[in-house]
Amino acid sequence: MGRLLARIFTRQNYHVIILGRNRTKLRKIAARIHAQTGDLADLPKARIVIVSVPIESMVDVCADALQHMAKDSLLIDIASVKTGVVDKIERHVPTRIQYLSLHPLFGPSTRSTKGRNIVAVRVRPGPLCDRMISLLRNLKFNIRIVSAEEHDKAMAVFQVMHHYAFLVLGVKLAEIMRRNQEVWNLVPRSMKRTLQQLQSMNMIIETLLAIQRYNPYATAARRAFAVSASRMATMDDGAVLEIKKAMSVIKSRLPTGRLAPPRRAFHRRKI
Repeated sequence: MGRLLARIFTRQNYHVIILGRNRTKLRKIAARIHAQTGDLADLPKARIVIVSVPIESMVDVCADALQHMAKDSLLIDIASVKTGVVDKIERHVPTRIQYLSLHPLFGPSTRSTKGRNIVAVRVRPGPLCDRMISLLRNLKFNIRIVSAEEHDKAMAVFQVMHHYAFLVLGVKLAEIMRRNQEVWNLVPRSMKRTLQQLQSMNMIIETLLAIQRYNPYATAARRAFAVSASRMATMDDGAVLEIKKAMSVIKSRLPTGRLAPPRRAFHRRKI
């Protein structure tokens, strides 16, 4: 995700310097997105520092970066979990440094910024913080400003529960795959799309598992999902009625058209 943001800002003619431990990989990325490589010595010259690392490393990396940042600069993290991360980072933030926590709700392969959602937690607001939010809005991102708690409660539903359903399905499909390879000759088109989704998730599996582990509301969300799944298992009249009511609610409240994937994408794909 850090690479995507760097590419966006270079296209807006900002001077972007990227840092990382693997210098060979770093130089390749920098050449590809027309950025420069650097090290900690460049941090005092930066007005904005964006940290994109795994959740478990976020606090330590931000704390190290803050020791080198200039006064009146802005620190941004893009952690997928806020509680237990943002509050710990804030303890290290000096008075004259602003701090904004972002969570882009899209994948790193995204090409268009229009209509993409980014959640923002204004931890230590200030002029640079406001300018960053304005810039993202000018780039056609939808910016939702919330608290860390509001973010994690929402993501417990829209990320934890959602990913959990796919991960559990993946575990069961793997069991079937090990027992009987021939069954995959009978896979319908809809299941092939689900398998493609599982393959995409596998590319960011460590991030998904970190969200499952670190979101403080994750366990409750998974248990609630498991209770509903258990209740639906009988598929008796009560379960059928509950499912039909749920589908009616979803149909009436979701913005139709915006969430549906383009049909042409599936026709072009080789499955």
